[in-house]
Amino acid sequence: MSGDESNQFIRNGRHAAILGRQILRMQVGFEHGRLRAVRRQPHGSTLYRTIRVLEGTSVFGLTSLLLVGALFVLGNYQQFLDTSLMLLLRLMSALSLLCVASGACYVVGLVIWMIRRRHVMVARFLYGFVAMVVGAAGAIGTGLLQAMAQPV
Repeated sequence: MSGDESNQFIRNGRHAAILGRQILRMQVGFEHGRLRAVRRQPHGSTLYRTIRVLEGTSVFGLTSLLLVGALFVLGNYQQFLDTSLMLLLRLMSALSLLCVASGACYVVGLVIWMIRRRHVMVARFLYGFVAMVVGAAGAIGTGLLQAMAQPV
């Protein structure tokens, strides 16, 4: 075999491997008695992936909000400086807004996905709702604390 023939053989081998992977991703469906190839999405729907990203954002927002809240309470007992406590309040305010926004988008997307798939995910729905409520309570609480801390 010459060099050109071996390169052609390698290219054909790669082409066959790629074609084989594409055939494995296809499934056969029936349409009016005839066979037809139906392509599947290999990684699921785009809506489900978006929901998973929003779920991760909501988890991050909720855990960060709870950690910063615990640090704020600890700082009150340890007598942190007032500027440090105000910085923690501003951070809690931003995190609570992130938690509410991502939780709301997550719950709405999850409800749409559950209606389309006819599959109920109660635990995830409850988590999104709880994250939204905790974030809203955090936003209201930090707003009140910031209003009380302002000089008259």
